[in-house]
Amino acid sequence: MTARGLLLTIGLVWCWVVAPNAYAQTSGPAPLPDITALALKVIPGKTTEAEVEALLGQPWRTINYNEPPDEPANLTWEYRGQDGNGTYRVHIEFDTRGLTILVFQIPDHSRDGKPVRERTLRHPYPD
Repeated sequence: MTARGLLLTIGLVWCWVVAPNAYAQTSGPAPLPDITALALKVIPGKTTEAEVEALLGQPWRTINYNEPPDEPANLTWEYRGQDGNGTYRVHIEFDTRGLTILVFQIPDHSRDGKPVRERTLRHPYPD
């Protein structure tokens, strides 16, 4: 077998065997991290937007809304996470000063078919 034939054979084996297996191992979305412990460090009335970003990174989604309409808009950041119960969103609301108001964990799906209920991680009011 010539050197050219050997290189061609190695190339064909690479294309048929090695390359598809390498792709199959790296395809698909990466699992989401469990960020509940980090979200519990966010303290309403004390933790600022900058501190939340330093702790959790850039939010997955940002929402501005105001209720009632004549009030200044509140800012909401949402993060994605995953634990043994499945995927969820961490919902963090800020007031107009940039301080945290509320922190919720909202499951994406219910395991038992019942309606999904949020879990308050932190709020400014005593229990």
